[in-house]
Amino acid sequence: MFSARNKKYFLLLKEKNIYLGFSLIELVVVIVTMFLLFSVGMANVRDFQRRKVLEGAVLKLKGDLRMAQQIALSGGVGDTCSAVNERFTSVRVVQTDSSKYSIQVGCTDGPSEIFYDFGSYDISNDYPGIAISSFTVIFDNLGRGVRTESDISITLSNGSLNKTIVVTKGGEIK
Repeated sequence: MFSARNKKYFLLLKEKNIYLGFSLIELVVVIVTMFLLFSVGMANVRDFQRRKVLEGAVLKLKGDLRMAQQIALSGGVGDTCSAVNERFTSVRVVQTDSSKYSIQVGCTDGPSEIFYDFGSYDISNDYPGIAISSFTVIFDNLGRGVRTESDISITLSNGSLNKTIVVTKGGEIK
């Protein structure tokens, strides 16, 4: 494997107490440096992941708010109201738990409004760690806007990160 010339070279180095390779200190410095770079990189990856989960949850809730708004604009979906004398009045999106909300269809047969459940969503199933602030948004039918005196702010949080969705009185979702 070694030629005669290489054997002579290694024997010469051995006689002069010269060793080839890395010292223990050099190896420790390299390992510590790699560990520091890896730990900083992992922290950035986790922060990026939390931001993306929060952004996904915001997009999901905005999509559901727009769907509820569209149902209200179109005047309901199929047989929205179950009783014969009931007529469609609104769609309500309401927070039911720290990570859950429900879309409900409002119907009336006179002075009182009855809300039927259209669908409930637990946002933490798809986006773990997300919490939603308390909110209720009611979209009136046929483009009459939102039933509120001022803009409605919905805050979604994932640890220290927060994003806010605003629903204006006119029904704009920002």
